[in-house]
Amino acid sequence: MPNNPFNIETTLPLVAIIGNRGGYIQLSPSHSVEGYNQLPLACLEAALAWATVLEAQPTIARCYWITLSEAVKQLHIHLYPRYTHESETVGIPLFEARNTEPQPSWTTDLKDALNQWAKTYGVCVIEA
Repeated sequence: MPNNPFNIETTLPLVAIIGNRGGYIQLSPSHSVEGYNQLPLACLEAALAWATVLEAQPTIARCYWITLSEAVKQLHIHLYPRYTHESETVGIPLFEARNTEPQPSWTTDLKDALNQWAKTYGVCVIEA
């Protein structure tokens, strides 16, 4: 089985780690990828699909795509929702606040959408 940067063994092509903010995931191929030239198209397709789900939610204003591969060399995409009530802090400062409390919760509808998305795109979903 491929071993991804988060040390999760899976036969699925992609891995998503969910954070405590409703809708936020880190999406990665399940095998080692350090450069964009190695990134499977399936990862971008899954990212686009999840961003589309997020931006269709009435309480989510925007979905940020952030790729940082410094702490973990493996290329991964953070898909980070900005909720409609969050207008004071936007962009990177909002992303940097992802571990502060309180965060918007994962609703039942959003969890159901995540499970359907994961099934459709072959994503192993784990909690951080």
